[in-house]
Amino acid sequence: MDGQEIPGFYWDPDKKKYFAILATHKGPRPESQYSKDNIENVTKKSKIQIRREDWEKRMKTERVERSKTHQSPLNAVCLKRELGLQRPLVRHKDPEADAFVGGLEATVLGLPSHSTSRILFFDVDPITKTVYTAKADRTIECFGLKSESAPNTNHPRFAQTAKLPHGTDLGTWILADFERLVHSSTQNTTELPDVEHPYRRYHKGHRLHCLTSEVSSMSICHHARTLVTTSMGSDRNACIHLSSLDHAVGISETFTPRESRTIWTAAPSPSSSDNHPPIVAVAESNAVRILTLSPAGGWQSSLGFETSTDARALAWLSPTTLAVGLRDGTVHLYDPRSGRTGLCLNHPRSIQNLRRADDPTRIVVSGGQLLLYDLRMTMGRADIRTRRKRKRQNRGLYTVRVPSVPVLKFDHSFPPTDRQALDVHSELGLVAAGRDDASICLYSLKTGDLIKSFTPARTDFHHDSFLRFMDDERGVPKIMSTRGQDIVELAW
Repeated sequence: MDGQEIPGFYWDPDKKKYFAILATHKGPRPESQYSKDNIENVTKKSKIQIRREDWEKRMKTERVERSKTHQSPLNAVCLKRELGLQRPLVRHKDPEADAFVGGLEATVLGLPSHSTSRILFFDVDPITKTVYTAKADRTIECFGLKSESAPNTNHPRFAQTAKLPHGTDLGTWILADFERLVHSSTQNTTELPDVEHPYRRYHKGHRLHCLTSEVSSMSICHHARTLVTTSMGSDRNACIHLSSLDHAVGISETFTPRESRTIWTAAPSPSSSDNHPPIVAVAESNAVRILTLSPAGGWQSSLGFETSTDARALAWLSPTTLAVGLRDGTVHLYDPRSGRTGLCLNHPRSIQNLRRADDPTRIVVSGGQLLLYDLRMTMGRADIRTRRKRKRQNRGLYTVRVPSVPVLKFDHSFPPTDRQALDVHSELGLVAAGRDDASICLYSLKTGDLIKSFTPARTDFHHDSFLRFMDDERGVPKIMSTRGQDIVELAW
């Protein structure tokens, strides 16, 4: 019976005896050692002590202890440097990104349009080189490329020597080629001139169709050869328009979600195969919709998952993983195969745009601030959960979201609009973003530093521009951005 639990009695380990547990009002005094209240307090403290000892024992077995051979501060510094834990004192610039930015020159496409409204969105068919534009007057136009004529040798682009001594493949360059062009990007600000393209000409714009409300997004599903256009909705319901690029017949299919007030954007999947058919994700006011191309050739609509607030931005991290940014600043991951979703990070502000960085685990988020996150730093961590705080003394508790810790913070100021121009080129490690002064800024994805900015010559352009990274006929990357009624191109 030594130390065993007996109902109504308390075993004192110091005196090695059992004592009857008395009620507080029957004890010799309220602070009696063997009163009921005192016994409960002692039992509670003993349980806390046992849990603390178990935790310390577990941490001692799981934690890696410092080796006795590395007690020297010099050895510790060398070890951190070898493991990559020590931050370098000098940030090394990426010569390939600097050389690419240094060789960019601006030209205007000069699209002959029937409409005088400004361009909101655009995309280019990589096969036919046809430019599709969505304008502020709700019209969708296409501009076919004329047969290329001989280039104008008096054009400023051809007035200087060629910048590609070893072809267009940047991987074949040597260090001297990079050093020759890096100095040209040291001037942080360059003015965008009104210079037409030297040899590219387009036919008169052909109007495909006119939407019932303002256009909210435009993109091309390359594997399905389909132009995806969404309308925002106002007095008429928001719609999803799917047009075939191989047949100039206008709208082929239209979907009108009855449950959604607004459609913010749409994002086609980056690749497709027999196991993964073409998928288009659509961000709505209260859900994310999935459009799948059936074997018969038609599109099928299904509800992916419902959201607590507006889904403002979409980005495919892989052919099977979709990142969804909500108005409340949260970013969720969604798998169309299983239909499961989960919270991955919290952004300090309302999210306006998302882009995949140089790895599926890294994502660039814009919304008040331009930040780079690593999902490996936030998945399953306490910083993506909520925390309860007391509003005032003797008041109820309220829930606040703890912002996730970013990898990089870009010193960028977006215009105060819902449309924030943003795109990322993963191979070059460049981030292109539109600033509040209507200029295009290029940042390094490795250091977060500003490499160069291109400022328009005129100031009558709207701040809510739109830009994309594209590839030209040679496979060299270029940047295309809206500028009023036309499109400006930053290319080699």
